Amino acid sequence: MGQPGNVSSSIAWDFGDGSTGVGLNASHTYNSTGLFIVCMSEIDAVNNTVICSSCSPVQVNSSTNCNFTSAVNPLNNFLINFSANVQGFNYSVSWDFGDSLSGTGANPSHTYANAGTYLVCVTIGFNGMVVCSSCDWVNVGNNSTTCSISFFPDSVQQNSFYFSLQPSTLSSQITWDFGDNTIGTGSFVNHVYNTPGVFLVCAIERDSSGSPICQNCVTVFIGPGPSVCQASFLSTRLGLTGYFIDLSVSNINNTSYFWDFGDNTSSTTRFPQHTYASQGTYNVCLTITSGNCTDQFCSPILVDTSVNPINGCQAFFAIVQLAPYQVSVVNLSSGVNLGFNWDYGDGSTDSLPFPSHYYSTTGMYNLCLTVSDANGCSSTYCDSITVDSLGYIYRGMAGFSLNVYSPIQITAAVNEIKSAQSFKSYPNPVTSDLHITSTSLNERTVGFRILSNLGSEILSGRISGTEGVVNLQKLAQGSYLLEVLFSDGSRSYQNIIKN
Repeated sequence: MGQPGNVSSSIAWDFGDGSTGVGLNASHTYNSTGLFIVCMSEIDAVNNTVICSSCSPVQVNSSTNCNFTSAVNPLNNFLINFSANVQGFNYSVSWDFGDSLSGTGANPSHTYANAGTYLVCVTIGFNGMVVCSSCDWVNVGNNSTTCSISFFPDSVQQNSFYFSLQPSTLSSQITWDFGDNTIGTGSFVNHVYNTPGVFLVCAIERDSSGSPICQNCVTVFIGPGPSVCQASFLSTRLGLTGYFIDLSVSNINNTSYFWDFGDNTSSTTRFPQHTYASQGTYNVCLTITSGNCTDQFCSPILVDTSVNPINGCQAFFAIVQLAPYQVSVVNLSSGVNLGFNWDYGDGSTDSLPFPSHYYSTTGMYNLCLTVSDANGCSSTYCDSITVDSLGYIYRGMAGFSLNVYSPIQITAAVNEIKSAQSFKSYPNPVTSDLHITSTSLNERTVGFRILSNLGSEILSGRISGTEGVVNLQKLAQGSYLLEVLFSDGSRSYQNIIKN
């Protein structure tokens, strides 16, 4: 397309959005997304007649732009108005309304005989060629059922999830597709994944006759989790003081740490800070033990009392795990009077040097930090985040909190947060009373908070002693994060579901 038949001809373009152009190689910027029919005509320059012409569909932005919209007629909630995302001419639009009836045209209307949820599909073609197709579920008959799915990981078994969907009627039948070629039935189900991956979990509710009432899907990420222990760390210094960031791969609930700072001193904390007596280069070694696995990693650190001038700026951070569903980022960027721009990878951003953020949905996130200074220096560093079903980092993640600390703050932060093994809560799922019991004989639970999937506080209160009872009868159905505060100031977390 665009190759002239002879040297005395010219090329004219119609871009399908009311704009035109000329030339053998033309470019055009569209102001909106959609399907455009682009036509090229070769014109004889001598007598100004069309030698030949050709048209082709162009989809702007993505191949999924075949998606359509639907709207309920305000006078008849069984009458649905559909609209396909097409522009131009000479295209064909065909519809499958999901009730064994079909239609054509860019903006058809269809009246359904019965209330329910229907899978509607649209196909757009040009000159007998399918350009794109798209399907979506459409709710008909003013059915208020939304098929809201709640899910949370099993706190004991790895790669195991609980899924819940509240039926709209007592006679409803709920079928689950777990995305790994297995299915299940019931309003509350448990499923164990045998392989890592990203799975689309779908539930469909049907009435007693088998007709669909509603359908919904959620995405679940399953990571392989660490099978062995591997020691690793980063270090930075301020004068003669070194700050050590543990990056080891292991089960943090069952790992011991031994640091040899290279000057005949040591530490058993996870994120130690150590001040050397004199400047020099010291070989620091970290030995971790997790179960039957032991591993060592060594790296030198240079400490000096002199102030080293900083040239330019450099963005850098390290991702560490403090507890299940508690991920921290240590901001190790360098520069003077820096501006910060965090992109969390879920559409949210922040300009603070040490912000906090909560991820509410399953998936893999690309975390990026850009730093800049007044001299025009700009630097960007990115890393991805994920955890397995027990809440441990695998580099990508869901339903978890993220906090950014400085190297000085990270030691205090890890002492404030405990693992989910510090308490037990039952029953889970819960209908009314939730029992919270401390698993440590030396510590008392003194408070609790119920957090939504977006991180907002729904309910809070105090607990006296090692066991407390919280009434959640008025809490709406769904999944929540339970935060427990202990007498020593530490916190611990666990997912719960309210039926």
